[in-house]
Amino acid sequence: IVEDGRNYLLGTHETFDVIVADLFVPWKAGTGSLYSLEHYQAAASRLNQGGIYAQWLPLFQLSAEGLGSIARTMLEVFPQVTLWRSKFHSTYPIILLAGHIDTQPLDSAAIRKKLAAVKRDDPANMSHKQVGRASLPANIDGFLLHYGGNLTAARSLMDQYPVNTDDRPVVEYQAPIIHRRKKAGQTAWMVGSELIRFYELMLQVVPVDKDPYLRNLSRRQKRLVHAGLELHRSRVLMAEGNQAGARKTFKKFKAVYGR
Repeated sequence: IVEDGRNYLLGTHETFDVIVADLFVPWKAGTGSLYSLEHYQAAASRLNQGGIYAQWLPLFQLSAEGLGSIARTMLEVFPQVTLWRSKFHSTYPIILLAGHIDTQPLDSAAIRKKLAAVKRDDPANMSHKQVGRASLPANIDGFLLHYGGNLTAARSLMDQYPVNTDDRPVVEYQAPIIHRRKKAGQTAWMVGSELIRFYELMLQVVPVDKDPYLRNLSRRQKRLVHAGLELHRSRVLMAEGNQAGARKTFKKFKAVYGR
């Protein structure tokens, strides 16, 4: 169906298991409405039980303010919002904000069943340079490396940011301003060390042992969340020219993941 996604959701009675908001950049005219409270409310009303709204975000086009407003807006609508890393890229990272229609914990058995038939490269057998060019394995361990944290449990981090609405479209309004500030060196995109610090802060506010979304996982599975952070950190350190730090951090990743 070739159609405006927002108006289509408003005009249909069809319901879905997953709605994917694929990658679009916030500075393009009209895009801000796809991050609005009203759009998320319409999407939530079209999700089946257990459904997910998958919001992909290009962090190399977003400052902390832009990410914060989008996350805060989703938190106003969805009972649970979790954050997931895509590729562990140092300069062009992409994340997924998953808006869950309920507060059920992660079902690792169901994920393991769905991924069982897929085989990919195993980063435990690679160097820290090779892993950035490879796909992660399609198994539960590789899946958990991508988990960044529970935004609902850590929503205090987002309270300072405004909600993006149709009548107050702060994301679209701020986008060109933030671009100018970025060029002037007055702000930064959520990449590299900035992003690593954000991940660290999330895990400080909501440690994996206290994350309700992970409550059914084993202790080792929860440690894989930290292993994923170390994997990403190694990529950032390598991009910064800190080869020794990258190797050391990659060893920390393999100490957990390689078991």
